[in-house]
Amino acid sequence: MLTVNIEKDLADFRLRIAFELDNRILVLWGPSGAGKTTTLECLAGLRKPDRGEIMLQEQVLYSSSARLDLPARLRHIGYLFQDHNLFPHMTVEQNIKYGIPKIQGKQRTANHRELMEQFGIQHLGGRYPHQISGGERQRAALIRALVTEPRLLLLDEPFSSLDQQAHVSLRDTIRELHAQWNIPVIVVTHDQGDAEQLGHTVITLDRGAQIAAGQYPGTSGDNPRQPSFYAGRLSQ
Repeated sequence: MLTVNIEKDLADFRLRIAFELDNRILVLWGPSGAGKTTTLECLAGLRKPDRGEIMLQEQVLYSSSARLDLPARLRHIGYLFQDHNLFPHMTVEQNIKYGIPKIQGKQRTANHRELMEQFGIQHLGGRYPHQISGGERQRAALIRALVTEPRLLLLDEPFSSLDQQAHVSLRDTIRELHAQWNIPVIVVTHDQGDAEQLGHTVITLDRGAQIAAGQYPGTSGDNPRQPSFYAGRLSQ
């Protein structure tokens, strides 16, 4: 279970967000500049909230009252950045292996090759990021986030640079991955279609405020997702 209740003072507004998430997919939806990426960065330990608490699997990651801010490297959170953040001087396989801790090296090396095969990029291991497509770079970056065996997966605009075919393919892959890994996943998007297709729960952000939240009750089997939004500002 992920529990979040934080505030972050930004240049133009104050980000306030609070939610609980079990092993489902949460979509943060809203316009650019609404605070979605800042939320991910606070969860990952890349930015420090000003107030509140973040707890993952009963471990406190951040607490302003306890003056605790766990470093990013100790949070065991996978992060897919919007711009992929692949090292241009490294091959695809080297980029993926960069995320593997030195300990348990043999065990995890086998795992990363299995993931490359599962994602259909096993033949691209020796190429460099500029030699592969945007969709292939996204998949390589996603594998790099997964080889750390995260307890939480954060995906920041994972479809933004993809053509329609790669977009749909990656969206299907994320659903399959979630079913396989069974961990909390948070996806940032400004595309309502992606929110409806992926999210078991959707939080709408506007200038740092939660203005609506909704749940999609059909989450498995043949049950379709039916958007059911609670309109209006959430209590802070």
